[in-house]
Amino acid sequence: IQMDNFSQSFNNYNLLISELMNLLRDENKRASVHRLKNHEQFVKQLIELKKLLLSLINSVGNLGYINREIDNNLKELKKLSDLLYNITNPEQLNCAVWMEKFNNSFSIHITPIDIKNIFGDDSKQIDASLIFSSATITANENFDYFKNLTGLKTVKTKIIKSPFDYKKNALLHLPQNLPDPNDDDFFESLSDYIYPAIKLNEGKTLILTTSIKGIGKIGLALEHLIQNDKSNLLILKQGDMPNNQLIDQFKSNPNTILIGSYAFWEGVDLIGNDLSLLVIDKLPFKSPDDPIVDAKINILKETDFFMKTQIPMTSLLMKQGLGRLIRDFNDRGVAIVCDNRMYKKNYGRQILRSLPPYRLVDDYNDVLKFIENLN
Repeated sequence: IQMDNFSQSFNNYNLLISELMNLLRDENKRASVHRLKNHEQFVKQLIELKKLLLSLINSVGNLGYINREIDNNLKELKKLSDLLYNITNPEQLNCAVWMEKFNNSFSIHITPIDIKNIFGDDSKQIDASLIFSSATITANENFDYFKNLTGLKTVKTKIIKSPFDYKKNALLHLPQNLPDPNDDDFFESLSDYIYPAIKLNEGKTLILTTSIKGIGKIGLALEHLIQNDKSNLLILKQGDMPNNQLIDQFKSNPNTILIGSYAFWEGVDLIGNDLSLLVIDKLPFKSPDDPIVDAKINILKETDFFMKTQIPMTSLLMKQGLGRLIRDFNDRGVAIVCDNRMYKKNYGRQILRSLPPYRLVDDYNDVLKFIENLN
């Protein structure tokens, strides 16, 4: 009878997982749990799943076949049961609870959105000093965002200027006449605009986008331009092969354009002649639909979220993106940021102040002359 109970519990477990997958069928790939169309039913099923896990634990325990491996598995099931309790009762956690959907499975995540109690609790005695160091720790030339994020209000801070000669070795160009980033013809116009610089630079170009859609649209537009021009330029796109292979291919063929999204905004080291032209399509604003952003707005009740959090986050991402270009004392190159909000909006100028001090040029001809001198 006990084995029958175990088998029945296991069958019910598989059924519940199938029902949960069915509830997520029409949901976005990534979403806050409380935003799901079938939120109430989804949570109810998770509660049933928790009850079922407890039933499985009891069933296995009652079988009497306990050894070290079974005991460890029971402990894992208990951890999963406790995790499901936190997922279905998130009110006190100050966490974002969100799910990610795959073809035949899904995952549920609990992400802390307020870490002030970890670093900023004065009641906790820390014996050793803590040192935070990063090239992307400041926004708008101050540490306010970092201190608000961590709760470390009284820490000593110091900005150490980069040893790189940005004004001599790098240009930053902001096109004046491109469409708004949300216009239908934005990506095609962007591609037409940057192509003369790419051609003159003979590839060696990294294009950073803020979306998978941007990769496809820019890639297609540039392919048409290259075919019509009968150029020998090669296009590599994120998704064509594993990212590390894309980087290797990019380095081995100088006549190459590499187009990638957020996976390439940081951690990519292209030194010297490997990269001398960097293009960023849009300011990397986090969507309000992003589960972490959604939680910060709705759980933490952050006021003026856009200016206090969104703009500093975007500034740090832009610093990371532009950091792909100048990686060494001898590196030289051009960065083109194609989002007209950089000069049309007040917050654009604030973001600009956070960026490495590249020499800002308005005239596209100055960009082309600089590239000519590079080659």
